[in-house]
Amino acid sequence: AYIQMPFTTDYGAFEMQLKSIITEMMPTQGPALGDAIETAESMQGSTEGEQKVLILLSDGEDQDSKAVDMAESSASKNMVIHTIGVGTLKGAPIPEIGRAGGISYKKDQSGNQVLSQLNEDILKEIAQAGGGKYFNIANQKQALKEIQRSIKWASNGISGEERVYTKYKNYFQWFLFPAILLLM
Repeated sequence: AYIQMPFTTDYGAFEMQLKSIITEMMPTQGPALGDAIETAESMQGSTEGEQKVLILLSDGEDQDSKAVDMAESSASKNMVIHTIGVGTLKGAPIPEIGRAGGISYKKDQSGNQVLSQLNEDILKEIAQAGGGKYFNIANQKQALKEIQRSIKWASNGISGEERVYTKYKNYFQWFLFPAILLLM
């Protein structure tokens, strides 16, 4: 786990970073939920005593066993952890988009298709230990409403400032030349 981008209200920069993420940039494949929680806990951006809210999207497959312990530790340091489960309980193949745009499915070293299976139990444990709630991505509206409520409660009505800049391109030259000709 590592920090891809610091806290920001610059949605354009966030979208650009999100689009540039590729799975091959990770040296070790597979989720390490405990490391992700630990990294989020160490992030700057809130003053001492303020509450942090972590939203963890995962299929729940974990390569380490310290996620629940890290969630308990983070909760004691005023961080709420909500988890959102992604995937199906019976498992599904992991699609990969090739360079030519075709879709194939991830295979292991033996050539067998890799299945990603949703592990709701570990995600529920992490959310409970982190003082948050577990949601399934299938219930997007409920999850979004509950998480927004949690974030509003944590920020006590303080919201980030958003600035929008608009750059205009002038096209007056197209009309100026014919107007000068008509005046002549």
